[in-house]
Amino acid sequence: MTSCRLHRALLVASFVLFLAAEGLAQQSVPGVFDSYVLSLSWSPLYCSDPQRADRDPQQCGEGRRYAFITHGLWPNNVRPPHPRNCAEPGTLPPDLINQMLAIMPSPQLIRHQWRAHGTCSGLNMQDYFATVRAAYRLIRIPQNYQSPATDLVVQAATLRSDFRRTNPAIPPNAMRFDCTGRNLRELRVCLTKDLKPKPCSAAMRDTCGNRAVTMLRVR
Repeated sequence: MTSCRLHRALLVASFVLFLAAEGLAQQSVPGVFDSYVLSLSWSPLYCSDPQRADRDPQQCGEGRRYAFITHGLWPNNVRPPHPRNCAEPGTLPPDLINQMLAIMPSPQLIRHQWRAHGTCSGLNMQDYFATVRAAYRLIRIPQNYQSPATDLVVQAATLRSDFRRTNPAIPPNAMRFDCTGRNLRELRVCLTKDLKPKPCSAAMRDTCGNRAVTMLRVR
């Protein structure tokens, strides 16, 4: 390759790297995002992993009978990449962590969600977690999924129908269920910045398909 061609190739590569860096920077600005995703995790699946259970006794220890818990409230874009780790997180005060334990029963999870997602919301710590609690209150869990004493096997279509019936104000296309294999992992609800239900983007798929879904029992 001649020196002229090499110089031109280096300029093109530098420009591509500059554009990529600019794109990443734009995704890392607090408050710059399109909407929220509220994620509610099925805690029994998380706690069925012994290693997770051992390192997270607040959520998974003896007598900690959680079903759906708040995984997080995530600033989201119509298309990836989504903002993440937008600022130095600082230290969450213990009283704020305690306020969240009823719906997010893991101090480690609370700290992680603030660091990874809360710092991108453009809100301070108190306001972000107040917004998380407000989003959580929007969703009603059908009675038969609140604390099952045995493993539930339910058709994905039935699961969707039950949540639609219990949450008539939330459009069906604003809810997505996420499965790993045959196990339910999460419910995700798409919300505007002022917490109004909105259709999820095409990039957010419902991964439970039309199969039978297992919801591990609350232990």
